[in-house]
Amino acid sequence: MAQLTSGEVDASEFLEDTSSTELFVNVVVAVDAPDNDNDGVPDLLDPDDDNDDVRDSVDAFPSDSTESLDTDGDGMGNNADTDDDGDGIVDTVDGYPLVSIGTLLDTDADGRPNDCDSACQELGMAADTDDDGDNSPDADDGFPLISTGILLDTDLDGIPDDCDSACLQLGMLADADDDADGALDYEDPFPKDGSIFMAREIPSIIEFLR
Repeated sequence: MAQLTSGEVDASEFLEDTSSTELFVNVVVAVDAPDNDNDGVPDLLDPDDDNDDVRDSVDAFPSDSTESLDTDGDGMGNNADTDDDGDGIVDTVDGYPLVSIGTLLDTDADGRPNDCDSACQELGMAADTDDDGDNSPDADDGFPLISTGILLDTDLDGIPDDCDSACLQLGMLADADDDADGALDYEDPFPKDGSIFMAREIPSIIEFLR
């Protein structure tokens, strides 16, 4: 190390001189000693038994070249595990596949917590901006914790255009202005088209005529 630091040897020479074959050249090892990766270096002396470029000391599966991590400690490597953090949310839909949601509330089960305090942020997470997963941001969602699901929501405000009994039981109500143009549906000749300018003038025209 001193020679490397002083420049007496370069990095390539250092690596060659400190390779396992050089360091243990005088160590006697049985001919039939295990050599998991068949690299000519017995496992007893090999710092990487499966030759996956992850040292055995930090490799959760030192004899398996296809795995090296087991985030949730369930005995299954991350490559094969469909839920790496073991929070019950499969990796393909988990916003944080390597950080468990734990006891934090996650309404739409997307792996992103509804709220994220400092402890949550220290884990590397952030609060979900769409708690119910209906593609209406919480800030604009009339019912941020209830998804509109397959119900029509013309203006994407999280409030369904129509609300049947099942919808009402969920705690929602029908949108009084489906296209969000400022004209209530019952006074709007184009209740589903907010691009028609005159619809915005209808309420004032009706009031004038009254």
